[in-house]
Amino acid sequence: MFYSPLRLFGLFCLWASFLAAVALPFPVTFNTVNTTQLERRTVTAPLDIWISHRGSNEEHWALVIDTVHGFDASIPDKFHQDNNPLQPREFEYDPSKKANLISLDCTATFKNVADKQRIFKGLVGIKMMKLPRQIGGNCMDYIKAALTYLEGEKAIPGIPKKFTDLWASDYDKVQKKVWGR
Repeated sequence: MFYSPLRLFGLFCLWASFLAAVALPFPVTFNTVNTTQLERRTVTAPLDIWISHRGSNEEHWALVIDTVHGFDASIPDKFHQDNNPLQPREFEYDPSKKANLISLDCTATFKNVADKQRIFKGLVGIKMMKLPRQIGGNCMDYIKAALTYLEGEKAIPGIPKKFTDLWASDYDKVQKKVWGR
Protein backbone atom coordinates (compact mmCIF):
# COMPACT_ATOMS: atom_id res chain seq x y z
CA MET A 1 0.00 0.00 0.00
CA PHE A 2 1.23 3.49 -0.90
CA TYR A 3 0.25 5.10 2.44
CA SER A 4 1.79 2.67 4.89
CA PRO A 5 2.14 3.83 8.52
CA LEU A 6 5.93 3.97 8.20
CA ARG A 7 5.75 6.19 5.10
CA LEU A 8 3.15 8.45 6.71
CA PHE A 9 5.30 8.82 9.82
CA GLY A 10 8.34 9.66 7.67
CA LEU A 11 6.27 12.18 5.67
CA PHE A 12 4.99 13.70 8.91
CA CYS A 13 8.57 14.06 10.29
CA LEU A 14 9.78 15.62 7.05
CA TRP A 15 6.85 18.06 7.02
CA ALA A 16 7.36 18.96 10.71
CA SER A 17 11.06 19.64 10.22
CA PHE A 18 10.29 21.81 7.19
CA LEU A 19 7.77 23.86 9.21
CA ALA A 20 10.20 24.17 12.11
CA ALA A 21 12.93 25.45 9.81
CA VAL A 22 10.63 27.93 8.09
CA ALA A 23 9.27 29.17 11.42
CA LEU A 24 12.76 30.07 12.71
CA PRO A 25 13.36 33.81 12.67
CA PHE A 26 16.22 34.67 10.37
CA PRO A 27 17.92 37.77 11.76
CA VAL A 28 18.67 40.54 9.34
CA THR A 29 21.46 41.84 11.60
CA PHE A 30 23.40 40.09 14.31
CA ASN A 31 23.04 41.27 17.87
CA THR A 32 26.71 40.93 18.81
CA VAL A 33 29.03 43.51 20.29
CA ASN A 34 30.45 45.76 17.64
CA THR A 35 34.22 45.28 17.87
CA THR A 36 34.94 48.62 16.24
CA GLN A 37 33.13 50.34 19.11
CA LEU A 38 35.32 48.47 21.60
CA GLU A 39 38.45 49.46 19.69
CA ARG A 40 37.45 53.12 19.87
CA ARG A 41 36.68 53.13 23.60
CA THR A 42 39.13 54.95 25.89
CA VAL A 43 40.82 52.63 28.39
CA THR A 44 41.90 53.84 31.83
CA ALA A 45 43.98 51.91 34.34
CA PRO A 46 45.48 52.72 37.75
CA LEU A 47 49.25 52.64 38.22
CA ASP A 48 50.80 50.92 41.22
CA ILE A 49 54.23 49.85 42.43
CA TRP A 50 54.91 46.38 43.76
CA ILE A 51 57.99 46.00 45.95
CA SER A 52 58.89 42.42 46.73
CA HIS A 53 61.27 41.46 49.56
CA ARG A 54 61.34 45.05 50.80
CA GLY A 55 64.37 45.86 52.92
CA SER A 56 66.27 42.71 51.96
CA ASN A 57 69.14 42.14 49.56
CA GLU A 58 66.57 40.69 47.11
CA GLU A 59 64.34 43.78 46.98
CA HIS A 60 62.73 44.19 43.58
CA TRP A 61 60.40 46.82 42.15
CA ALA A 62 57.76 46.39 39.45
CA LEU A 63 55.20 48.67 37.83
CA VAL A 64 51.68 47.23 37.88
CA ILE A 65 49.04 48.61 35.53
CA ASP A 66 45.37 47.88 36.20
CA THR A 67 46.31 45.47 39.05
CA VAL A 68 46.99 42.75 36.44
CA HIS A 69 49.78 43.78 34.05
CA GLY A 70 53.19 43.80 35.71
CA PHE A 71 56.31 45.31 34.14
CA ASP A 72 59.81 44.98 35.51
CA ALA A 73 63.42 44.56 34.49
CA SER A 74 65.09 41.38 35.61
CA ILE A 75 68.31 39.47 35.16
CA PRO A 76 68.25 37.63 31.81
CA ASP A 77 70.84 35.01 32.79
CA LYS A 78 71.64 34.34 36.43
CA PHE A 79 75.11 33.07 35.59
CA HIS A 80 76.18 36.32 33.91
CA GLN A 81 74.36 38.91 35.98
CA ASP A 82 77.29 41.32 36.09
CA ASN A 83 77.86 41.23 32.34
CA ASN A 84 74.36 41.99 31.04
CA PRO A 85 71.89 44.81 31.57
CA LEU A 86 68.51 43.91 33.01
CA GLN A 87 65.82 42.95 30.50
CA PRO A 88 62.32 44.41 30.70
CA ARG A 89 59.45 41.96 30.67
CA GLU A 90 55.70 41.85 31.14
CA PHE A 91 54.22 39.43 33.63
CA GLU A 92 50.77 38.67 34.96
CA TYR A 93 50.29 40.12 38.44
CA ASP A 94 47.88 38.26 40.71
CA PRO A 95 45.00 40.69 41.43
CA SER A 96 44.22 38.86 44.68
CA LYS A 97 47.50 40.33 46.01
CA LYS A 98 46.28 43.88 45.45
CA ALA A 99 46.99 44.67 49.12
CA ASN A 100 50.74 44.41 48.36
CA LEU A 101 50.59 47.28 45.87
CA ILE A 102 51.55 50.88 46.57
CA SER A 103 49.18 53.17 44.72
CA LEU A 104 50.82 55.96 42.74
CA ASP A 105 47.56 57.95 42.79
CA CYS A 106 47.81 58.11 39.01
CA THR A 107 45.69 56.72 36.19
CA ALA A 108 46.99 55.88 32.75
CA THR A 109 44.67 56.68 29.85
CA PHE A 110 44.94 54.85 26.54
CA LYS A 111 43.08 55.91 23.38
CA ASN A 112 41.78 52.37 22.84
CA VAL A 113 42.71 48.73 23.33
CA ALA A 114 45.11 48.76 20.37
CA ASP A 115 46.90 51.82 21.79
CA LYS A 116 47.20 50.09 25.17
CA GLN A 117 48.73 47.00 23.55
CA ARG A 118 51.14 49.15 21.53
CA ILE A 119 52.27 51.01 24.64
CA PHE A 120 52.68 47.74 26.57
CA LYS A 121 54.98 46.49 23.80
CA GLY A 122 56.90 49.74 24.10
CA LEU A 123 57.33 49.23 27.85
CA VAL A 124 58.85 45.81 27.22
CA GLY A 125 61.01 47.31 24.47
CA ILE A 126 62.76 49.83 26.73
CA LYS A 127 66.50 49.19 26.49
CA MET A 128 68.46 49.13 29.72
CA MET A 129 71.92 50.28 28.67
CA LYS A 130 73.75 50.13 32.00
CA LEU A 131 74.63 47.13 34.11
CA PRO A 132 72.52 46.49 37.23
CA ARG A 133 75.33 47.52 39.59
CA GLN A 134 75.59 50.90 37.88
CA ILE A 135 73.36 53.84 38.67
CA GLY A 136 70.70 53.88 35.97
CA GLY A 137 70.67 50.12 35.44
CA ASN A 138 68.51 48.60 38.18
CA CYS A 139 64.80 47.73 38.44
CA MET A 140 64.00 51.10 40.06
CA ASP A 141 65.58 52.86 37.10
CA TYR A 142 63.43 50.76 34.77
CA ILE A 143 60.27 51.89 36.58
CA LYS A 144 61.39 55.50 36.18
CA ALA A 145 62.09 54.90 32.47
CA ALA A 146 58.70 53.19 32.07
CA LEU A 147 56.89 56.13 33.66
CA THR A 148 58.85 58.53 31.46
CA TYR A 149 57.81 56.46 28.43
CA LEU A 150 54.15 56.58 29.53
CA GLU A 151 54.47 60.35 29.94
CA GLY A 152 56.00 60.66 26.46
CA GLU A 153 53.12 58.63 24.99
CA LYS A 154 50.71 60.98 26.79
CA ALA A 155 49.22 58.07 28.75
CA ILE A 156 49.95 59.91 32.03
CA PRO A 157 50.29 63.67 32.60
CA GLY A 158 53.65 63.34 34.35
CA ILE A 159 55.73 61.12 36.57
CA PRO A 160 53.68 60.72 39.76
CA LYS A 161 55.02 62.62 42.77
CA LYS A 162 54.40 59.59 44.95
CA PHE A 163 56.89 57.64 42.84
CA THR A 164 59.54 60.37 42.80
CA ASP A 165 59.29 60.68 46.60
CA LEU A 166 59.56 56.91 47.07
CA TRP A 167 62.41 56.71 44.56
CA ALA A 168 64.33 59.58 46.21
CA SER A 169 63.98 58.12 49.70
CA ASP A 170 64.78 54.48 48.81
CA TYR A 171 67.11 54.54 45.79
CA ASP A 172 70.49 54.73 47.54
CA LYS A 173 69.45 52.27 50.27
CA VAL A 174 68.20 49.69 47.76
CA GLN A 175 71.18 50.15 45.42
CA LYS A 176 73.57 49.58 48.33
CA LYS A 177 71.65 46.66 49.86
CA VAL A 178 70.97 44.76 46.61
CA TRP A 179 74.01 45.60 44.51
CA GLY A 180 76.55 46.52 47.19
CA ARG A 181 77.08 49.98 45.79
